Amino acid sequence: MRAALATPALRRLLFGFALLTNVGTNAQVSEPEGYRMDDYRAPTPQTVAGGTVLDTDAAHKLWENGAAVWIDVLPAPRRPANLPASALWMPLPHRDIPGSIWLPDIG
Repeated sequence: MRAALATPALRRLLFGFALLTNVGTNAQVSEPEGYRMDDYRAPTPQTVAGGTVLDTDAAHKLWENGAAVWIDVLPAPRRPANLPASALWMPLPHRDIPGSIWLPDIG
């Protein structure tokens, strides 16, 4: 493995991946025009008109202190359309922030 890392081509490739990862992480996210109705796991914009944007640390402090109610708006899982009507189906358990309120599909 050490010999492989010593090749200039591999080092350039790894450096390129590191740069791309950093660019994607630090890219400015544009403010949405309205309620986000899809792409729920998209990055958070720095500002939202009429609202306050919290970073992860500030949100975690509010959660720890019980100073906010967390609303989970991720959609409920749907039965696959191609699943035969006679097939049993059970959605996976919903994982959320402890103490949050799940209101699926409200955006």
